[in-house]
Amino acid sequence: MSTPAPFGRMLTAMVTPFKKDGSIDWDGVEKIADHLVKTGHDGIVVNGTTGEAPTTKSSEKEEIIKVVKRVVGANIKVVSGAGDNETDYSIFYQWEQLALFQCVVIPLDHNSKRCSMLGLQVILLAH
Repeated sequence: MSTPAPFGRMLTAMVTPFKKDGSIDWDGVEKIADHLVKTGHDGIVVNGTTGEAPTTKSSEKEEIIKVVKRVVGANIKVVSGAGDNETDYSIFYQWEQLALFQCVVIPLDHNSKRCSMLGLQVILLAH
């Protein structure tokens, strides 16, 4: 009997590629997501600190989720960071991501940039 893996067995934090002008390289986002799936990753984390979430706009974060979900399909888990330096915004954004994208979100404590116990409970209750 195997242990359940609700977020996947190989969950990888994906970087967000940028162009020289500072804009997001959307072709690069697709290529990285596709590469991860083709090499056996069954869970992808986007919009975390590896994905430069502190420097991307809300609209860009949402587009990253859409692009990655479109590329990887329904069988790959997409997890998104939802932390921000403003607590009220973080709470709103976490619920918005859950509702709009049906993806797992990682709520972060804005002071320490780590997931809080309440955040873990929200993640577990969502699944």
